[in-house]
Amino acid sequence: MKFSARSFKILLATFALTGAAATSVSAQQYEFLSPPNPDTNRLYRVNIKTGEMGVCWYGRDKYIGFTDCRTVGEGAGPQKPGRYKLFATKFESEKGVFRVNTNTGEMSLCWVRKGELICTKPAR
Repeated sequence: MKFSARSFKILLATFALTGAAATSVSAQQYEFLSPPNPDTNRLYRVNIKTGEMGVCWYGRDKYIGFTDCRTVGEGAGPQKPGRYKLFATKFESEKGVFRVNTNTGEMSLCWVRKGELICTKPAR
């Protein structure tokens, strides 16, 4: 199959737009939030559809920096399907965040304990 120069440009533009749309959709799958504690460099994430949590922070080994991400612990895994968001209190010593299912109003508090990300059982 032969393409004219114009057809080829249109085809490339279509692929570019399709790729941009796919990137836009995947970028909206997670929400990110830092806790209010000024001494914490953690960044929490939630999958907005499943409620699965994640947490990462900056670490350093001598002179080299790295991203340290923790595994999902008790209560931090996928929840019942919904629309999840993250919220932080204004309490400056708080190092955790709230995971909220905006469809049901259920909330969990999530934080790192002994190097593992855990969340309380959802409650209303």
